[in-house]
Amino acid sequence: APLAAGTLSVSAPTAGTEHTESGTGTLIEGKTSTDTASVWVNEYQLQLYKPGTTFWNYIASEALGNLKQGKNTYTIVARNAKNEILDTLTYTITKE
Repeated sequence: APLAAGTLSVSAPTAGTEHTESGTGTLIEGKTSTDTASVWVNEYQLQLYKPGTTFWNYIASEALGNLKQGKNTYTIVARNAKNEILDTLTYTITKE
């Protein structure tokens, strides 16, 4: 079980857990706790995230190959300095 459930959230493009996208991409933005050392999206560690920062973002884009027609599921995981899971969240983008 996550050590700090409820500390991870998505605030944009649509707050919550779902978004419908008609363009070629979007920026997924969210918040996490100051105990976060790393943020992962679909097992990819966000390279620009700095430990202790309470804000994170991830580009979902056709050009990057991580946004396709239909339903796209992003599993977001926040980890502490010991690599323990603080919180996890699933965000779904439906590409029209």
